[in-house]
Amino acid sequence: MNYPDELVNVKHVYKVKFHIIRDNNGNRADFIGEDIVMNVIRDLNMSFYTGNIYFKYNGFEYIDDSNLRGNIPVISLLSTFSAYFQDRTTFHLFIINGQMTAYNNDGNLISVPGFGPRGGGVSFYSFEGITSRRVPSHEVGHNFGLRHNFSSSENAVRDENALGYNAEFVADRIHDKPACKIWSNNQFNSFGEYVGNDIDNNEALPANDSRRYYSQYRPKITNLMYIHEGGDLPINYQYTRGQFYALRHWISRDFTLSRLFYDASVSEVELYKPFESLMIGQNIVSITDNDNGTAEVCRNILIKDRYQKGFKMEFIEEDAFFLASTEYDLTEIISPIRNYFIKMIQINDEFLQKREVPCVRGTICETESYISGQIISTQILGSMNITIKELNEIEVKNPALFEELMNQYYHILKKMTSSGAVHQKVIYKP
Repeated sequence: MNYPDELVNVKHVYKVKFHIIRDNNGNRADFIGEDIVMNVIRDLNMSFYTGNIYFKYNGFEYIDDSNLRGNIPVISLLSTFSAYFQDRTTFHLFIINGQMTAYNNDGNLISVPGFGPRGGGVSFYSFEGITSRRVPSHEVGHNFGLRHNFSSSENAVRDENALGYNAEFVADRIHDKPACKIWSNNQFNSFGEYVGNDIDNNEALPANDSRRYYSQYRPKITNLMYIHEGGDLPINYQYTRGQFYALRHWISRDFTLSRLFYDASVSEVELYKPFESLMIGQNIVSITDNDNGTAEVCRNILIKDRYQKGFKMEFIEEDAFFLASTEYDLTEIISPIRNYFIKMIQINDEFLQKREVPCVRGTICETESYISGQIISTQILGSMNITIKELNEIEVKNPALFEELMNQYYHILKKMTSSGAVHQKVIYKP
């Protein structure tokens, strides 16, 4: 392949941030949150890791602006959203609140699920596009310089034994990615190989030459730079070896020349770090009744590390394996004050990266509402002669609860909060 990689041993890692467009009130017709965008990070990593290209989740934000709602022509996307992607330290994926429109070859206005300009780290998606397994990888492929594999301009001969062979030197110079002029779902066999009547665009040979009918490589519907109508198919979408050569060549030139998305790159060590670490409360230390239908519940602090989807991972503590995750898992590790090690199979199946859990002492206290309760009443403590009354949410919050208790009885009052914490006290009402 005519694509030298100047950084052949480098693992390229890029941060990715999502921007979700809503109206002024924070609404949109189709809800998009962490689960959907995390699946995109998963699919990007599963599509690109063969080429040692990876993506680090950099979070998402909501942009609440009704002026950005509605259908937007593809040619207007860059200018419409330019104020939001001046930062080059991350790839920016926008999920618009409507459809993206463009004219097809027949002059008809159609909607497209995604748009990724060649070069730079910005791409745009409809709801249909962002929830697809293939569309984000297709558009980010454009960001890295790849072209569609249907094109009337790819005038290349790909049969190495044919007169005029030139696939390594013309068009996009990818030998194993044949181009065809059109696409149609019904022109592929059950293996996803093109069997239609279109011919390869190798015009150096006569149109009736049999070598123009994909004698060397056939277009495949499984290729990520192909487009087919409808939703995802139950197939493995992927790039060819030649496309990965082209991807890495484009990236290596960006590192040394253009710097269009260079600033979004980070060390591979970042992939071993949780995308989010939270201090959470675990074991209850104390419960204080606020006498207003709520309680102050205090818990010991633990650290919860959250790891993005897209990798097979193993977690090890003191040489003992304790958890494995697949590419489809959003893994959460709740850890007391201890360290552990992480192995990421796709990156290096022998290397262990240490996760040093920060030492945080103290408690986390939150106000919680009571939701139920129970009163156990008896005239003599320890007696088996008792009455039990269950309290619903209204009753347990009743400020006149004490006045309603029976006189000359002991009462064990239990109040349960929304998290299951129970405040209990013994009351004697004379």
